Amino acid sequence: MDRNLDGYKERHHIIPKCLGDNNSSENLVYLTAEEHFVAHQLLVKIYPENKRLVYALSALCMSKNGIRNNKMYGWIKKKNSEARKGYKQTKESNNNRRKKLQGRKTSSGMLGNNHSSESKIKISTAQTGLIKKNSRAIYAWLLSPENEKILFGPLLHECRKFNLTLEYVSALCKGKKNKYRGWTFIRMADETEREYKEEILRNQGLMK
Repeated sequence: MDRNLDGYKERHHIIPKCLGDNNSSENLVYLTAEEHFVAHQLLVKIYPENKRLVYALSALCMSKNGIRNNKMYGWIKKKNSEARKGYKQTKESNNNRRKKLQGRKTSSGMLGNNHSSESKIKISTAQTGLIKKNSRAIYAWLLSPENEKILFGPLLHECRKFNLTLEYVSALCKGKKNKYRGWTFIRMADETEREYKEEILRNQGLMK
């Protein structure tokens, strides 16, 4: 039976999608926030083995220590709805948000930041299959878990070879970590060693 609900309301699936129904209008009903919370509690009690119903109830709770009953849930949802009434994004608010995200990784990439030399090598290799020569790339001697001295350089090449994380190996070379998965830093490579390693990579067809 249709009802006219004043104020804040939430859409609810009469038969949950995880139990085989869909988003058809016949399977949808509007409930108050309190009723919606109780409905999901009942579904979990009726189908205690259905994990997706538990996840849905957990999402309604928002945090494990926050919501304790349907009245509290309804009050918070109504307050949130009231707070958002009339909210409109402006050019200024968008610019302020962009400034706050400056340099952070977002769904559209990195805002306002240049990639590090290691990242540029990684991107270049992924795109072309070849390592570009870069004067700022790190070349260093590392001691393996088997006590073998290995010249890493550029770092990404050996990180892929030995299944290591580039950021952690870079931190190891910069003295920010003492040890990583059994690997330890010995010293930075000198110019002659760097040129020797680059020549090897060129001969292997790995460097431009």
